[in-house]
Amino acid sequence: MSFDGRVREYPAIAVDCFFCEPHIRAFFLTHSHADHLRGLPGARLGAPVFCSEVTARLLRISEDGRLRQLMQSITRLVPVAFHRSVSIDLDNGDVVQATLLPANHSPGSAMVLIEGSNGRVLCTGDFRLEAHLATQFISYECMLGHLDSAERRITTLYADSTFASPDWSQLPSREESIKAIVEAVGLFPDATCVWLRASTTGYELIWVALAQEFGTKIYVSPARLAKYQSLSKCTLAGEDIFGSDTIAQHLTSNEAEARFFVDDCETIKQALRFGRLLKIQPSAMFWSHETSVIRHTSWRLLHGSTFDFVAQNVHDQMHIRVLFSMHGSLDELVAFTKLIRPARFYPTVASDDGGRLGREQIMGHFGFVSSNMTQDAPETASANVCTQTDQLRPSRAINSESVSQARARFMESKAGRLHPLVRLQCTKPV
Repeated sequence: MSFDGRVREYPAIAVDCFFCEPHIRAFFLTHSHADHLRGLPGARLGAPVFCSEVTARLLRISEDGRLRQLMQSITRLVPVAFHRSVSIDLDNGDVVQATLLPANHSPGSAMVLIEGSNGRVLCTGDFRLEAHLATQFISYECMLGHLDSAERRITTLYADSTFASPDWSQLPSREESIKAIVEAVGLFPDATCVWLRASTTGYELIWVALAQEFGTKIYVSPARLAKYQSLSKCTLAGEDIFGSDTIAQHLTSNEAEARFFVDDCETIKQALRFGRLLKIQPSAMFWSHETSVIRHTSWRLLHGSTFDFVAQNVHDQMHIRVLFSMHGSLDELVAFTKLIRPARFYPTVASDDGGRLGREQIMGHFGFVSSNMTQDAPETASANVCTQTDQLRPSRAINSESVSQARARFMESKAGRLHPLVRLQCTKPV
Protein backbone atom coordinates (compact mmCIF):
# COMPACT_ATOMS: atom_id res chain seq x y z
CA MET A 1 0.00 0.00 0.00
CA SER A 2 1.04 3.61 -0.43
CA PHE A 3 0.79 6.58 1.90
CA ASP A 4 -2.89 7.56 2.13
CA GLY A 5 -2.12 11.26 2.54
CA ARG A 6 -3.20 11.51 6.17
CA VAL A 7 -0.61 12.92 8.53
CA ARG A 8 -1.28 10.97 11.72
CA GLU A 9 0.26 13.56 14.02
CA TYR A 10 -1.91 16.28 12.47
CA PRO A 11 -5.17 14.72 11.22
CA ALA A 12 -6.41 18.06 9.88
CA ILE A 13 -3.63 18.10 7.26
CA ALA A 14 -3.45 15.93 4.13
CA VAL A 15 -0.57 15.53 1.69
CA ASP A 16 -0.99 14.42 -1.95
CA CYS A 17 -4.49 13.09 -1.36
CA PHE A 18 -7.55 15.24 -1.84
CA PHE A 19 -10.78 14.10 -0.26
CA CYS A 20 -13.77 16.12 0.85
CA GLU A 21 -13.78 15.71 4.62
CA PRO A 22 -14.91 18.61 6.80
CA HIS A 23 -12.14 18.26 9.39
CA ILE A 24 -9.34 18.89 6.85
CA ARG A 25 -7.97 22.42 7.28
CA ALA A 26 -5.17 22.30 4.70
CA PHE A 27 -4.05 20.19 1.74
CA PHE A 28 -0.50 20.06 0.40
CA LEU A 29 0.50 19.01 -3.10
CA THR A 30 4.16 18.06 -3.35
CA HIS A 31 4.47 18.11 -7.16
CA SER A 32 2.58 17.87 -10.43
CA HIS A 33 3.00 14.20 -11.40
CA ALA A 34 -0.35 12.48 -12.00
CA ASP A 35 0.05 9.82 -9.29
CA HIS A 36 0.09 12.58 -6.65
CA LEU A 37 -3.09 14.29 -7.83
CA ARG A 38 -5.54 11.75 -6.40
CA GLY A 39 -8.94 13.42 -6.22
CA LEU A 40 -7.66 16.91 -7.02
CA PRO A 41 -8.80 17.63 -10.61
CA GLY A 42 -12.32 19.06 -10.43
CA ALA A 43 -12.58 18.62 -6.66
CA ARG A 44 -14.65 21.02 -4.57
CA LEU A 45 -12.44 21.22 -1.54
CA GLY A 46 -13.29 23.10 1.61
CA ALA A 47 -9.66 23.91 2.46
CA PRO A 48 -6.79 25.55 0.58
CA VAL A 49 -4.31 23.49 -1.45
CA PHE A 50 -0.74 24.68 -0.84
CA CYS A 51 2.02 23.96 -3.36
CA SER A 52 5.06 25.62 -4.89
CA GLU A 53 4.65 28.36 -7.47
CA VAL A 54 6.11 26.16 -10.21
CA THR A 55 3.72 23.28 -9.42
CA ALA A 56 0.73 25.63 -9.54
CA ARG A 57 1.73 26.90 -12.98
CA LEU A 58 2.45 23.41 -14.33
CA LEU A 59 -1.06 22.29 -13.41
CA ARG A 60 -2.80 25.28 -14.92
CA ILE A 61 -0.87 25.19 -18.21
CA SER A 62 -0.72 21.42 -18.65
CA GLU A 63 -0.63 20.04 -22.21
CA ASP A 64 -3.47 17.78 -21.08
CA GLY A 65 -6.48 19.92 -21.96
CA ARG A 66 -8.88 18.04 -19.68
CA LEU A 67 -6.54 18.34 -16.69
CA ARG A 68 -5.96 22.01 -17.45
CA GLN A 69 -9.69 22.67 -17.56
CA LEU A 70 -10.35 20.78 -14.35
CA MET A 71 -7.53 22.56 -12.55
CA GLN A 72 -9.01 25.94 -13.44
CA SER A 73 -11.89 25.04 -11.11
CA ILE A 74 -9.54 24.67 -8.13
CA THR A 75 -10.02 28.18 -6.79
CA ARG A 76 -8.07 27.59 -3.59
CA LEU A 77 -4.72 26.59 -5.06
CA VAL A 78 -2.23 28.66 -3.04
CA PRO A 79 1.38 29.01 -4.31
CA VAL A 80 3.94 29.19 -1.50
CA ALA A 81 7.63 30.06 -1.73
CA PHE A 82 10.22 27.56 -0.57
CA HIS A 83 11.42 28.18 3.01
CA ARG A 84 8.46 30.44 3.81
CA SER A 85 6.11 29.18 6.53
CA VAL A 86 2.34 29.31 6.41
CA SER A 87 0.16 29.21 9.51
CA ILE A 88 -2.76 26.79 9.73
CA ASP A 89 -5.41 27.24 12.42
CA LEU A 90 -6.73 23.95 13.75
CA ASP A 91 -10.20 23.36 15.18
CA ASN A 92 -8.83 22.84 18.68
CA GLY A 93 -7.29 26.31 18.73
CA ASP A 94 -3.73 25.16 17.99
CA VAL A 95 -1.70 26.71 15.20
CA VAL A 96 0.54 24.65 12.94
CA GLN A 97 3.40 26.03 10.86
CA ALA A 98 4.12 24.38 7.51
CA THR A 99 7.15 25.02 5.30
CA LEU A 100 7.88 23.83 1.76
CA LEU A 101 11.45 22.69 1.07
CA PRO A 102 13.01 21.68 -2.29
CA ALA A 103 12.58 17.95 -2.95
CA ASN A 104 14.63 18.01 -6.20
CA HIS A 105 12.53 15.29 -7.79
CA SER A 106 11.05 17.43 -10.56
CA PRO A 107 10.62 21.17 -11.12
CA GLY A 108 8.78 22.70 -8.19
CA SER A 109 8.65 19.46 -6.20
CA ALA A 110 8.49 20.07 -2.47
CA MET A 111 8.85 18.40 0.88
CA VAL A 112 6.50 19.55 3.62
CA LEU A 113 7.80 20.30 7.11
CA ILE A 114 4.94 20.54 9.64
CA GLU A 115 5.58 21.96 13.11
CA GLY A 116 3.19 22.12 16.03
CA SER A 117 2.40 20.79 19.48
CA ASN A 118 2.59 17.19 18.25
CA GLY A 119 6.15 17.50 17.02
CA ARG A 120 7.99 18.23 13.78
CA VAL A 121 6.92 16.04 10.86
CA LEU A 122 8.67 15.87 7.49
CA CYS A 123 6.76 14.51 4.48
CA THR A 124 9.18 14.13 1.59
CA GLY A 125 6.76 13.37 -1.24
CA ASP A 126 8.83 12.00 -4.11
CA PHE A 127 12.36 13.21 -3.59
CA ARG A 128 16.00 12.63 -4.34
CA LEU A 129 18.82 14.16 -2.39
CA GLU A 130 22.22 13.03 -3.57
CA ALA A 131 25.01 13.53 -1.02
CA HIS A 132 25.66 17.23 -1.68
CA LEU A 133 21.92 18.00 -1.65
CA ALA A 134 21.42 16.16 1.65
CA THR A 135 24.23 18.19 3.20
CA GLN A 136 22.59 21.33 1.85
CA PHE A 137 19.26 20.22 3.34
CA ILE A 138 20.51 20.07 6.93
CA SER A 139 22.01 23.54 6.52
CA TYR A 140 18.56 25.07 5.91
CA GLU A 141 17.53 27.51 8.63
CA CYS A 142 14.57 25.35 9.65
CA MET A 143 16.92 22.40 10.23
CA LEU A 144 19.61 24.22 12.23
CA GLY A 145 19.98 22.71 15.68
CA HIS A 146 17.76 19.76 14.82
CA LEU A 147 20.14 17.39 16.65
CA ASP A 148 20.67 19.63 19.65
CA SER A 149 17.27 19.45 21.35
CA ALA A 150 14.15 17.32 21.47
CA GLU A 151 12.08 20.33 20.41
CA ARG A 152 14.03 20.68 17.13
CA ARG A 153 14.22 16.97 16.31
CA ILE A 154 12.18 15.55 13.44
CA THR A 155 9.49 13.50 15.18
CA THR A 156 8.31 11.51 12.17
CA LEU A 157 9.76 11.11 8.69
CA TYR A 158 7.26 10.09 5.99
CA ALA A 159 9.79 9.18 3.30
CA ASP A 160 9.69 8.24 -0.37
CA SER A 161 10.57 4.53 -0.36
CA THR A 162 10.06 3.86 -4.09
CA PHE A 163 13.49 2.26 -4.37
CA ALA A 164 13.97 1.11 -0.76
CA SER A 165 15.10 -2.33 -1.85
CA PRO A 166 18.51 -4.03 -2.08
CA ASP A 167 17.93 -4.12 -5.86
CA TRP A 168 18.31 -0.35 -5.77
CA SER A 169 20.97 -0.18 -3.09
CA GLN A 170 23.10 2.14 -5.20
CA LEU A 171 22.20 4.28 -8.18
CA PRO A 172 24.27 6.63 -10.31
CA SER A 173 23.77 10.27 -9.47
CA ARG A 174 21.87 12.29 -12.02
CA GLU A 175 25.13 14.04 -12.88
CA GLU A 176 26.74 10.68 -13.67
CA SER A 177 23.75 9.62 -15.77
CA ILE A 178 23.95 12.84 -17.78
CA LYS A 179 27.66 12.31 -18.38
CA ALA A 180 26.85 8.83 -19.67
CA ILE A 181 24.27 10.28 -22.09
CA VAL A 182 26.71 12.90 -23.37
CA GLU A 183 29.34 10.20 -23.94
CA ALA A 184 26.81 7.94 -25.69
CA VAL A 185 25.89 10.69 -28.16
CA GLY A 186 29.56 10.95 -29.10
CA LEU A 187 29.65 7.23 -29.90
CA PHE A 188 27.16 7.75 -32.73
CA PRO A 189 28.77 10.35 -35.03
CA ASP A 190 26.45 9.44 -37.92
CA ALA A 191 23.32 10.31 -35.96
CA THR A 192 22.04 13.64 -37.26
CA CYS A 193 19.19 13.77 -34.75
CA VAL A 194 18.77 12.54 -31.19
CA TRP A 195 15.31 11.73 -29.87
CA LEU A 196 15.15 12.04 -26.09
CA ARG A 197 12.38 9.71 -24.94
CA ALA A 198 12.10 11.75 -21.77
CA SER A 199 9.19 14.16 -21.77
CA THR A 200 7.99 13.85 -18.17
CA THR A 201 8.87 16.71 -15.85
CA GLY A 202 12.05 15.79 -14.01
CA TYR A 203 14.11 15.10 -17.14
CA GLU A 204 14.79 18.80 -17.80
CA LEU A 205 18.25 18.40 -16.29
CA ILE A 206 19.14 16.22 -19.28
CA TRP A 207 17.72 18.67 -21.80
CA VAL A 208 19.62 21.65 -20.42
CA ALA A 209 22.90 19.74 -20.06
CA LEU A 210 22.78 18.52 -23.67
CA ALA A 211 21.89 21.98 -25.00
CA GLN A 212 24.85 23.46 -23.17
CA GLU A 213 27.29 20.67 -24.06
CA PHE A 214 26.51 20.62 -27.78
CA GLY A 215 25.60 24.27 -28.27
CA THR A 216 22.15 23.58 -29.69
CA LYS A 217 18.49 23.94 -28.81
CA ILE A 218 16.15 21.19 -27.70
CA TYR A 219 13.02 20.81 -29.82
CA VAL A 220 9.69 20.63 -28.00
CA SER A 221 6.13 21.08 -29.22
CA PRO A 222 4.68 24.60 -29.21
CA ALA A 223 2.43 23.66 -26.28
CA ARG A 224 5.37 22.38 -24.24
CA LEU A 225 7.42 25.46 -25.09
CA ALA A 226 4.58 27.71 -23.90
CA LYS A 227 4.52 25.81 -20.62
CA TYR A 228 8.19 26.42 -19.90
CA GLN A 229 7.97 30.01 -21.07
CA SER A 230 5.27 30.46 -18.46
CA LEU A 231 7.61 29.05 -15.81
CA SER A 232 10.13 31.75 -16.70
CA LYS A 233 7.67 34.21 -15.15
CA CYS A 234 7.86 32.51 -11.77
CA THR A 235 9.56 34.81 -9.30
CA LEU A 236 10.75 31.95 -7.08
CA ALA A 237 11.43 29.19 -9.60
CA GLY A 238 15.20 28.96 -9.30
CA GLU A 239 15.41 27.62 -5.75
CA ASP A 240 15.76 23.93 -6.64
CA ILE A 241 18.29 22.22 -8.90
CA PHE A 242 16.12 22.59 -12.01
CA GLY A 243 16.23 26.37 -12.40
CA SER A 244 12.74 26.24 -13.86
CA ASP A 245 12.77 29.93 -14.77
CA THR A 246 15.65 29.39 -17.23
CA ILE A 247 14.69 26.09 -18.91
CA ALA A 248 12.85 27.82 -21.76
CA GLN A 249 16.08 29.49 -22.87
CA HIS A 250 17.32 26.11 -24.13
CA LEU A 251 14.11 25.09 -25.94
CA THR A 252 12.68 25.79 -29.38
CA SER A 253 9.67 24.81 -31.46
CA ASN A 254 11.67 25.42 -34.66
CA GLU A 255 12.93 22.04 -35.89
CA ALA A 256 15.77 23.63 -37.86
CA GLU A 257 17.34 25.02 -34.67
CA ALA A 258 17.62 21.69 -32.89
CA ARG A 259 19.69 18.53 -32.90
CA PHE A 260 17.92 17.03 -29.89
CA PHE A 261 14.17 16.39 -29.88
CA VAL A 262 11.74 15.69 -27.05
CA ASP A 263 8.49 15.68 -29.05
CA ASP A 264 7.72 13.94 -32.33
CA CYS A 265 8.03 15.96 -35.55
CA GLU A 266 8.80 15.62 -39.27
CA THR A 267 12.57 15.92 -38.76
CA ILE A 268 12.54 12.85 -36.52
CA LYS A 269 10.56 10.87 -39.08
CA GLN A 270 13.02 11.73 -41.84
CA ALA A 271 16.06 10.87 -39.70
CA LEU A 272 14.47 7.56 -38.78
CA ARG A 273 13.76 6.80 -42.45
CA PHE A 274 17.44 7.26 -43.33
CA GLY A 275 18.84 5.48 -40.26
CA ARG A 276 20.23 8.68 -38.74
CA LEU A 277 18.06 8.86 -35.62
CA LEU A 278 19.56 7.99 -32.24
CA LYS A 279 16.91 7.19 -29.62
CA ILE A 280 17.89 7.69 -25.99
CA GLN A 281 15.56 6.48 -23.25
CA PRO A 282 16.46 7.45 -19.69
CA SER A 283 14.60 5.47 -17.03
CA ALA A 284 15.00 3.51 -13.82
CA MET A 285 12.33 0.80 -13.71
CA PHE A 286 13.73 -0.82 -16.86
CA TRP A 287 16.80 -1.80 -14.86
CA SER A 288 14.94 -3.54 -12.04
CA HIS A 289 16.13 -6.97 -11.01
CA GLU A 290 12.68 -8.57 -11.07
CA THR A 291 11.95 -7.75 -14.73
CA SER A 292 15.43 -8.33 -16.13
CA VAL A 293 14.91 -11.92 -17.30
CA ILE A 294 11.74 -11.06 -19.21
CA ARG A 295 12.59 -7.69 -20.63
CA HIS A 296 16.33 -7.47 -21.02
CA THR A 297 17.16 -10.42 -23.25
CA SER A 298 17.35 -8.08 -26.25
CA TRP A 299 19.74 -5.65 -24.63
CA ARG A 300 23.47 -5.54 -24.00
CA LEU A 301 25.82 -3.01 -22.45
CA LEU A 302 26.82 -0.34 -24.97
CA HIS A 303 30.19 -1.07 -26.50
CA GLY A 304 32.60 1.82 -26.01
CA SER A 305 30.77 3.33 -23.04
CA THR A 306 32.79 3.80 -19.87
CA PHE A 307 29.58 3.53 -17.85
CA ASP A 308 28.02 0.19 -16.91
CA PHE A 309 24.44 1.45 -16.93
CA VAL A 310 24.03 2.21 -20.64
CA ALA A 311 22.30 -0.51 -22.69
CA GLN A 312 21.93 -0.97 -26.45
CA ASN A 313 19.13 -2.82 -28.21
CA VAL A 314 20.61 -5.74 -30.14
CA HIS A 315 17.88 -5.47 -32.80
CA ASP A 316 18.05 -1.68 -33.12
CA GLN A 317 21.55 -0.45 -32.41
CA MET A 318 20.40 3.18 -32.59
CA HIS A 319 18.22 2.68 -29.51
CA ILE A 320 19.88 2.97 -26.11
CA ARG A 321 18.70 3.11 -22.52
CA VAL A 322 20.42 4.90 -19.65
CA LEU A 323 19.76 4.42 -15.96
CA PHE A 324 18.45 7.76 -14.67
CA SER A 325 16.54 8.04 -11.42
CA MET A 326 14.47 10.86 -9.93
CA HIS A 327 14.05 8.81 -6.74
CA GLY A 328 16.78 8.14 -4.22
CA SER A 329 18.51 4.80 -3.85
CA LEU A 330 18.20 2.68 -0.71
CA ASP A 331 21.68 3.77 0.41
CA GLU A 332 20.78 7.44 -0.10
CA LEU A 333 17.55 7.06 1.88
CA VAL A 334 19.29 5.25 4.74
CA ALA A 335 22.07 7.85 4.83
CA PHE A 336 19.58 10.73 4.77
CA THR A 337 17.53 9.17 7.57
CA LYS A 338 20.66 8.72 9.68
CA LEU A 339 21.59 12.30 8.98
CA ILE A 340 18.36 13.81 10.30
CA ARG A 341 17.68 11.08 12.94
CA PRO A 342 13.91 11.07 13.19
CA ALA A 343 12.16 9.43 16.13
CA ARG A 344 9.89 7.53 13.77
CA PHE A 345 10.14 6.45 10.15
CA TYR A 346 7.24 5.67 7.82
CA PRO A 347 7.78 4.43 4.23
CA THR A 348 5.25 6.00 1.86
CA VAL A 349 5.53 3.28 -0.82
CA ALA A 350 5.22 -0.36 0.23
CA SER A 351 3.53 -3.42 -1.23
CA ASP A 352 0.85 -5.34 0.65
CA ASP A 353 2.01 -8.71 -0.62
CA GLY A 354 5.49 -8.58 0.88
CA GLY A 355 8.43 -9.12 -1.42
CA ARG A 356 11.40 -6.82 -1.70
CA LEU A 357 9.23 -3.72 -1.22
CA GLY A 358 7.00 -5.11 1.53
CA ARG A 359 6.67 -2.99 4.65
CA GLU A 360 8.52 -5.44 6.88
CA GLN A 361 11.37 -5.72 4.40
CA ILE A 362 11.68 -1.95 4.10
CA MET A 363 11.56 -1.37 7.85
CA GLY A 364 14.34 -3.93 8.24
CA HIS A 365 16.73 -1.39 6.70
CA PHE A 366 15.77 1.25 9.28
CA GLY A 367 16.17 -0.60 12.54
CA PHE A 368 18.48 2.18 13.74
CA VAL A 369 15.53 4.60 14.02
CA SER A 370 14.74 5.24 17.69
CA SER A 371 11.12 4.10 17.61
CA ASN A 372 8.65 1.51 18.80
CA MET A 373 6.93 1.53 15.40
CA THR A 374 7.43 -1.51 13.21
CA GLN A 375 4.63 -2.13 10.75
CA ASP A 376 2.17 0.72 10.92
CA ALA A 377 2.19 4.46 10.61
CA PRO A 378 1.80 6.31 13.92
CA GLU A 379 -1.88 6.39 14.83
CA THR A 380 -1.83 9.86 16.38
CA ALA A 381 0.72 11.92 18.20
CA SER A 382 -1.38 11.76 21.38
CA ALA A 383 -0.66 8.04 21.64
CA ASN A 384 3.02 8.86 22.00
CA VAL A 385 2.95 11.98 24.18
CA CYS A 386 3.95 10.16 27.35
CA THR A 387 6.99 8.58 25.73
CA GLN A 388 7.96 11.40 23.43
CA THR A 389 11.14 12.25 25.35
CA ASP A 390 12.26 8.64 25.35
CA GLN A 391 11.51 8.24 21.67
CA LEU A 392 13.56 11.30 20.81
CA ARG A 393 16.58 10.22 22.84
CA PRO A 394 19.10 8.68 20.42
CA SER A 395 21.33 5.79 21.33
CA ARG A 396 24.72 6.45 22.93
CA ALA A 397 26.50 5.55 19.70
CA ILE A 398 24.51 8.10 17.72
CA ASN A 399 24.91 10.73 20.43
CA SER A 400 28.67 10.49 20.17
CA GLU A 401 28.61 11.53 16.51
CA SER A 402 28.72 15.24 15.75
CA VAL A 403 26.86 16.92 12.93
CA SER A 404 30.12 17.44 11.05
CA GLN A 405 30.96 13.75 11.41
CA ALA A 406 27.51 12.81 10.16
CA ARG A 407 27.97 15.03 7.14
CA ALA A 408 31.40 13.57 6.44
CA ARG A 409 30.07 10.02 6.76
CA PHE A 410 27.30 10.80 4.29
CA MET A 411 29.71 12.34 1.79
CA GLU A 412 32.05 9.35 2.06
CA SER A 413 29.25 6.80 1.59
CA LYS A 414 29.01 4.78 -1.63
CA ALA A 415 25.69 6.38 -2.57
CA GLY A 416 25.83 7.13 -6.27
CA ARG A 417 27.74 4.00 -7.31
CA LEU A 418 25.73 1.35 -9.08
CA HIS A 419 24.87 -1.86 -7.28
CA PRO A 420 25.94 -5.07 -9.07
CA LEU A 421 22.38 -6.44 -8.95
CA VAL A 422 21.32 -3.53 -11.12
CA ARG A 423 24.23 -3.03 -13.45
CA LEU A 424 24.72 -6.60 -14.63
CA GLN A 425 21.22 -7.19 -15.95
CA CYS A 426 22.37 -6.79 -19.56
CA THR A 427 24.87 -9.07 -21.23
CA LYS A 428 28.21 -7.55 -22.04
CA PRO A 429 29.01 -7.09 -25.73
CA VAL A 430 31.11 -9.72 -27.42
